[in-house]
Amino acid sequence: MMTIQPPSSSSATEFCQPDESTFLVGFNRVRRYGTTQSQSSPVTPCSYTIYQVQTDDTLERIALKHNCSVSSLVRANKLWSPSALFMKQFIRIPIFNSQQPNLKPSLQETQCKIVPATTERVDSSREEKSMKDILQRIDRNIKSFRKCDNPSSSAYDHI
Repeated sequence: MMTIQPPSSSSATEFCQPDESTFLVGFNRVRRYGTTQSQSSPVTPCSYTIYQVQTDDTLERIALKHNCSVSSLVRANKLWSPSALFMKQFIRIPIFNSQQPNLKPSLQETQCKIVPATTERVDSSREEKSMKDILQRIDRNIKSFRKCDNPSSSAYDHI
C-alpha cells in the first residue's frame, strides 16, 4: 500500500499551482479601441456625478464628453448592454483621481452669455415692414432662380 505525504515546505516553494492571483498579478491593462481613458487611470472611480440623459444621447457621446470609457459607464450604471441607455433618465458618470485637476466647464457653459431682458417696446409697424421686406426679397430670389434654371419657360412668372 502506498501513502501520500503532504509536501514539505521546501517542495512547496519549488512548485506552485496557478490560481486567480497568478493571473491577476500578471495582468496588463490594454488600451481598447475607442477609449479616451489613459492606461494609468485607476480601475475604481473615486466619485460619481449624475448626468441627465437626453433623447439623442449615446454612451459613446457621453463618454467623450466626460472623458471616461464606455465600459466604465456601463459598469457604473449596471447596464446589460450599451443600447439599454434609453431606459435610464439619469446615469452616474465615474470621476477618477486623474481627472479631478483637469475638470473643465462643458462647452455649453463656456458659450453661454447672460443677456438682460429688455423692457423696450418694439415698434410693430417697423417689424411688419421689415418682415414684408424679407418676404418680398425671398420671392424675388425664387423668381430669379427659376428664370436662371429654365429661361425659356415663363409658366411660373405669375407667382
